[in-house]
Amino acid sequence: MTLSTDGDQAALDPFRRWARFLFAILALVAAVGLVFVPLTVGVDPARLAAVWPIVVILAVNLAATLIVLASLFRGLGRWSAWALHAVVPVCGVLIAIGIARAVIALTQGQITPPLEALAAVLVLTRPHGPDILPPATADDRRRATLATGALFASYFVPLVLPLSLAG
Repeated sequence: MTLSTDGDQAALDPFRRWARFLFAILALVAAVGLVFVPLTVGVDPARLAAVWPIVVILAVNLAATLIVLASLFRGLGRWSAWALHAVVPVCGVLIAIGIARAVIALTQGQITPPLEALAAVLVLTRPHGPDILPPATADDRRRATLATGALFASYFVPLVLPLSLAG
């Protein structure tokens, strides 16, 4: 579904453009990560045999992240209602995960600025109220929820993976 009035599009355009930029950057980072996962293991069969489950988990995780972010980027480019409605909860996930990463880093004596959280806050400062968003159908809400849940899972796994390996 595309927006029907030019006024709505004009009012939402900064929100959509900023969200597309953020999702493009995050997708690029995920794509680079997907390329580097196998490279970090190397070709040593003994090492690969020892860590293959972690490599598979990380590769699937990065692929899921890339798929969700690329879908959001494409949906926003088409002015899809589901993608426009997914931006706020996805940014909420980015903020929550960014804060969690920063807190974890602080407990380890590191300072890691939550760049994805800061960028998500900047996206949310653009006009995006319910009065200018297109109406969402049940399918739009389902797709937005699915994208948000998948992105949450793909960002949450790297937070808990080290904990599962410590035991």
